[in-house]
Amino acid sequence: MSMSGLWVQWTNDYKANISKGGLPYRSDVSLISLGGNDYLVPAMIGVPQHLSKMISQDILKYISHLPYEEAEITRYLVYCIYSWYAETTADIAVANTGYLMKFILDCDPNNKIILNDIAPVLMMDPMVVNLEANTPRKLDVEFTCIMNHMVDVLNMKYRDELMPSLKSIYGDRVQHLKTFTFFMTAIQLWDIQHYWPFIYYSLVDGVHFTFLGNMTWGRMVAKKIGALGWFNRADSICNSDSTPPTFNLPSSGCIPGIGMFGILNTPLPLDFIIKDNGRVMDVENAEQLLGDSYRIYLNNNMPAGKEMELDIVARDTCGNPSGYKIRYWMAITGMWRAVWGFYSYLLFYTCTPI
Repeated sequence: MSMSGLWVQWTNDYKANISKGGLPYRSDVSLISLGGNDYLVPAMIGVPQHLSKMISQDILKYISHLPYEEAEITRYLVYCIYSWYAETTADIAVANTGYLMKFILDCDPNNKIILNDIAPVLMMDPMVVNLEANTPRKLDVEFTCIMNHMVDVLNMKYRDELMPSLKSIYGDRVQHLKTFTFFMTAIQLWDIQHYWPFIYYSLVDGVHFTFLGNMTWGRMVAKKIGALGWFNRADSICNSDSTPPTFNLPSSGCIPGIGMFGILNTPLPLDFIIKDNGRVMDVENAEQLLGDSYRIYLNNNMPAGKEMELDIVARDTCGNPSGYKIRYWMAITGMWRAVWGFYSYLLFYTCTPI
């Protein structure tokens, strides 16, 4: 149950050990997956819920004279506070994880790092667990959705903020492995074979993989390393394979959306197809759904008129690359209840080969 801050503390212990003549840290590839417990540990003891209740009740004292029902205002404030909590917790996790990655890469010039995003969370009801009776616990559907939104905010910050910053310094020594959407899709399709069956999971949470889940995740890591060329390739196969993966996505488009004032990040999905004659491949900055289907999330947490970019690069097992650059921007088309209401917008995008 280690939170990201504890790993930053580990770097101080490491420095102290080296100063006493300890052996330096060495590795060919380091795999890091941090930040999930930054959300999960506080959630298990009710921090977000208590924080939301405390702040919203305090705010209601000052806006109770406004012509809206208290229940309506309270629900809106809860969403706003959860959104703020998601963003600030993600910022802390990004700072800690970035510090740790820089520390490892600087200590070992031959090391490379894969940053794995955070897996989906299945939140159980808050009943006290009786380990002896092994009482089944029910899934808290509403809080599961809220927590997975928070996790996705962190995954997007890793992709859009941390990884570009690290790549500008360390180049291809840092890579990002996206797995959240694949496992989230499996859960949504009621294919829970990758997770402990949450109906009977009576310990802590439902995020832990089964044996099959660990195998699937391990294959994803191996595919990523293989596509990057960090494994020795099978020359007998790759000598005859020079065809890169092919994309099937529109050259441009427009996605309508509805936002909520105070809700900072509600990313929009864009799905597309990538094929490579059955070859296993890795796709940077995109997430596999099922089969040849992939998805990217377009971040609408930006000022109207600002343009954002995202490079999608696909590689097959022989390292043959192809990719597209996605440029997108947002235009607000309408708003209502401007004090604490909603707004409509259009998110435009273009896709060009790179």
